[in-house]
Amino acid sequence: MTARPKDAYAGAIFIAIGVAAFAGAQQYEIGTASHMGAGYLPALIGIFLVVLGALSLLNAWRLRTPDPIAKTSIEPFILVVTSVVAFALLIDSAGLVVALIALVLISSLRRLFSHPIEVAAIAVGLAVFCVLLFSMGLGMAMPLWPW
Repeated sequence: MTARPKDAYAGAIFIAIGVAAFAGAQQYEIGTASHMGAGYLPALIGIFLVVLGALSLLNAWRLRTPDPIAKTSIEPFILVVTSVVAFALLIDSAGLVVALIALVLISSLRRLFSHPIEVAAIAVGLAVFCVLLFSMGLGMAMPLWPW
């Protein structure tokens, strides 16, 4: 076994997804770079993933510094799932901005007490970006605020 199992597992997963994407793209016309078909981008992404996976596997066997898989905790999973559920429940009634701020605050609850300014900056930055992208840029009709 390799000293870096995370890199080996990630490489194997990237290669498997890349091969599947490339095989799925073969059902469509690939085309050329100047006349792209429907399968051009999936094939290109599949090739990219296979190369990335091969580099990750090479990295796993080349480096000898141990990087073991750390013990996992259930708390981050619960926080992320809770934040997504809160976002889904708040998006229609409280608006996009409040739902996004709740999403960031809940998902980063452990970091909120040690780095509150950082978490607030991420929440505000994400809210501003999403308002600019979805409401103004794409013109999607969605409530931004609860009022």
